[in-house]
Amino acid sequence: MLGVRRTGRRARRMLNQRLSALHFLIVVTVLRCGSGSIRLWPAPMLALARLLLDPRPMRIAGPALRAVGVPDTWRGRIRFRWSFCYQRELDVVLRVQAARLSSHWVRSRMNVDGSLPAGGVILLAPHHANQRLGFLMLAQLVEQLGLVADVDPQALLDTAPRRASWTQRLGIARDEFAYLAPLYRRFFGTHLLTPSQALRRGMALLNNGGCLIIAPDYHLPAPGRRPSWMPLFGRIFPIGPGVLWLAQRSGKPIIPFMVVPVGQGWSLWLGEPVAPCEQAIAAALEACIQHAPASWRLWDMWLRQPQTAPEV
Repeated sequence: MLGVRRTGRRARRMLNQRLSALHFLIVVTVLRCGSGSIRLWPAPMLALARLLLDPRPMRIAGPALRAVGVPDTWRGRIRFRWSFCYQRELDVVLRVQAARLSSHWVRSRMNVDGSLPAGGVILLAPHHANQRLGFLMLAQLVEQLGLVADVDPQALLDTAPRRASWTQRLGIARDEFAYLAPLYRRFFGTHLLTPSQALRRGMALLNNGGCLIIAPDYHLPAPGRRPSWMPLFGRIFPIGPGVLWLAQRSGKPIIPFMVVPVGQGWSLWLGEPVAPCEQAIAAALEACIQHAPASWRLWDMWLRQPQTAPEV
């Protein structure tokens, strides 16, 4: 029986991967035609399809609203589910058109709520929908900007989207990352760092007055190393230790940020400096997510984590 359940989970996972690749292929095919302007019109239709077919928004809405301290009402759940779907589809649509994104386009649709101190900053954020628009806005606020990402920088900087056959695209989900190459080449260049490079090269960037973006809420430790666990909304969640390590050794402030949907655009929220300790970092991540709960990408993962023991 256990083997049957494992086989079923594996089959569902493979099906979801194929459907995700097919979904991305459809978006690419639709947006490839037409002029060079940014087009957002497919996002509402795709969001409606996701709302009807994807069970995750319905499963996540109630626990997420209660976690962030928002009343769990049927109206609140509907708003959460729609924002969950719409912001993710906008993220996909803009990812495909990353080569067309410009500083002017981002400035016309995003305002900045807060400020950054001079002299180098560690920019802390959870993984969330449309975070790349925040990267582009931050690149206009600072002279040097780096990003820690679990991708191959060389592949992103040296390759471009390839025209593959329908079946090849369906089987290669990572092809979508190639669409980010022009964006990362323009705004990060040699400051696009893998987790293994983050400590040494990230420290050098910070000491040189630059800013470094880290999203530590999806932390997969290297083989043989124990994960770092922190309480997040009442559950134990794996958080990468790099932010704390860099802050303690560089002396640079930690500033949380979040791309928050506002009307037909977004707002880049910049928080106050965070103390270099685990509790403060976890609290800063919670504050980020509370500004745009439906945009956080890891609610599914959060729901699978054990709850923290109640205080006595």
